[in-house]
Amino acid sequence: HSFPTRRSSDLVSKDAINSYSVSDVYGKQIAKENWNKPSGKIQLPILPPGVYFLKFEKNTGIQIVKIVKK
Repeated sequence: HSFPTRRSSDLVSKDAINSYSVSDVYGKQIAKENWNKPSGKIQLPILPPGVYFLKFEKNTGIQIVKIVKK
């Protein structure tokens, strides 16, 4: 996923998302939020260009998505 300068992105999941977190390539957690919704708009923190990982915790498991911010 690419997020040029936006601070938010639409997120849709079949399973409810309990929480999500954003980490950098070194594993340092930058943001975390309890969510408890199946879909909506997530707020990404203001980040410099780089590669980040968005981790979703669901009842069915954990999903990690790579984000490249330009």
